[in-house]
Amino acid sequence: MKRKQIFYAAIATIALIILFFSFQKKETDFNQIYARVQRGPFESLIFSSGQLESENSENIYIPEKLKDRTLRIYELTITDLVDEGTHVDSGDYVATLDHKAVEEQLKSAQDEMDKLLSEYEDSKIDSNLNLSNQRDVIVNARLDLEEKKLVMNESVYESPSVQKKAAMDFDKARRKLDQELKAYELKRQQEENKVMRKFINYRQANDRSVELEKLYNSLEIVSPKAGILTYYKYPFGGVVKTGSKVSSWNPIIATIPDMSNLISRTYINEIDISKVRVGQKVRIGIDAFPDKSLSGQVFSVANIGQLMPNSDAKVFEVKIKIFGEDRDLKPSMTTANAIESGSVRQHSVKSCVK
Repeated sequence: MKRKQIFYAAIATIALIILFFSFQKKETDFNQIYARVQRGPFESLIFSSGQLESENSENIYIPEKLKDRTLRIYELTITDLVDEGTHVDSGDYVATLDHKAVEEQLKSAQDEMDKLLSEYEDSKIDSNLNLSNQRDVIVNARLDLEEKKLVMNESVYESPSVQKKAAMDFDKARRKLDQELKAYELKRQQEENKVMRKFINYRQANDRSVELEKLYNSLEIVSPKAGILTYYKYPFGGVVKTGSKVSSWNPIIATIPDMSNLISRTYINEIDISKVRVGQKVRIGIDAFPDKSLSGQVFSVANIGQLMPNSDAKVFEVKIKIFGEDRDLKPSMTTANAIESGSVRQHSVKSCVK
C-alpha cells in the first residue's frame, strides 16, 4: 500500500511539473516579439514635426498712405478678413481696415483747414492795411520834402542863417523819406512772410485732408495676384487676424504662397542640433496624406536657439527644402521629417556582429 501511495504521489508531482513548464512556455512565447535579421546599412535618423510653408510668397501690405507719418495715423485695426485658405484672384477682396479712425482724423484735418484758411484770409487783409498805412506815411514824407525844398529855394534872398536852416530842414526831410522807404520795404517783406506762413499752414492742412481722403478710399485691401490666402505669421509667434493692429512697423496683412516652391519649417532640440547639417537628406511625410512620401534637403540651420512656449526647452529652427511639386499640398500642413544625420555601411556592421 505504501508503495502505491508513493507511486501515485510521484506521478502527480511529475504531472504538476509538466503543466507548470507548459504554461510558463506559452506565457513566454506570448510576450516576446520576433524579427528577421537582415544585413544592411545602419541609419541614424532625427525625427521632428514641421509645417509646410512657401519659400517665396507674395505679401499683401497695408495701403502705402498709412506709412505717411504726416497723416498722424500710426496704426489701424483689421475689422474684417477673409478666411485663411480662400482662393483669391487678382483684385479680389481680402480685408478691411478701421474706417472710423480715419474718419476722425479726416474731420479734424478739415476743421483745421477751415481755421487756417480763415487765418490766411485775415492775414492778407491785415497786411494790406498795414502797408497802406505805411504808404500814406511815405506820401506825407514826400510832400514834406517838397515843401522843405521850396522853402530852401526861396531862402536864397534871406540871411545866411535862414538859408542854412532851410537847407538843414530839407536835408532832414530827405533823410526821413529815405528811412520811410526802407521801412516800407522791410515791412512789405515782413507782411509777405507772415501771409506766406499762413498760406503754407493752410496748404499743409489741405494736403493732409486730401491724403486722408485717399487713405479712407483705400482701406479695403485687395489681392495683388491669384493664389491661396494665408494669414501672416509674426516672427515671434501669433498670426494676423481680425482685430489685429497693422502699422508701418507691421505692414503685412496676409501672404499668397508660391506652392511650387515649398519648405518644411521645423525645430530641433538642442541635444540633437549638433547632428544636423546643411545638405543632409530628409524623408518627409504629410500627416494629411499618410500614403505620400516626399524627399528634401536641409538648407538652413539657425545659429541661435529659442525657448519653446511654456517650457524651458531650447530649440533651433531648421528649414528643409522639399523637392518636386504636389498639387495636393497646402500651406500649414503638418509634416513628419526624418533627417538622415548619418549611417554605418554594411562592412562596418559585419565586423561588429558575432
